[in-house]
Amino acid sequence: MSASLSRVVLRHDNGTQFTSYLYHDVAAALDVKLSRTAYRHPDGTASIERTFLSQKTECVWPEEFENLEQALAAITAWVAPCNTERPHQSLGYATPEGVRRAGITNPTLTAA
Repeated sequence: MSASLSRVVLRHDNGTQFTSYLYHDVAAALDVKLSRTAYRHPDGTASIERTFLSQKTECVWPEEFENLEQALAAITAWVAPCNTERPHQSLGYATPEGVRRAGITNPTLTAA
């Protein structure tokens, strides 16, 4: 796979935390391309913001974790079924894994 196809792109909003030199230095060291959303266009990160809201309301807020390891284990356990079992409206009520598999066998397939 070529470097341009395998490079991770991290999309983020225009918050001040994303302007720090450390943030940019770490991204460069990891060969992560940074991509800011358009200014005053919150819809640029809407899908991930919705995912984070679901994660917080279903997995994080109802719990009182005693340490980081417990939180990471719970979040990891929450994420797996979201990719393999939970239908997503934005994917035509298919799972991400199903769309990915279908795309591998039919690269012209697009989500509804």
